[in-house]
Amino acid sequence: MFYTTNISKMNKIVGDFSLTYYLIKKDEVVEGTICTTFDIEVHKMVDGLVEKGVCSSVSNDIDKATSILDMLYRNDVLPDTLLEVMEECLEIL
Repeated sequence: MFYTTNISKMNKIVGDFSLTYYLIKKDEVVEGTICTTFDIEVHKMVDGLVEKGVCSSVSNDIDKATSILDMLYRNDVLPDTLLEVMEECLEIL
């Protein structure tokens, strides 16, 4: 069973669409132990339609996950390129 909590949400307008970046804390109970990981979601909204990109378990370290989220936000990363860019972010960190 998973328990999720939104940790951070950042919005920005880029041209004629908006981007929303989420850092989500995911707690899972495994054999009586709580395992925490952080997921990142990027939502692109154009004319009321949402395109969503998700990266699961990007890190179990809040500082590293926050750094990744900041890099994505600064570089206007879109949902369709999220997985590719995530690999680059992890190599940098």
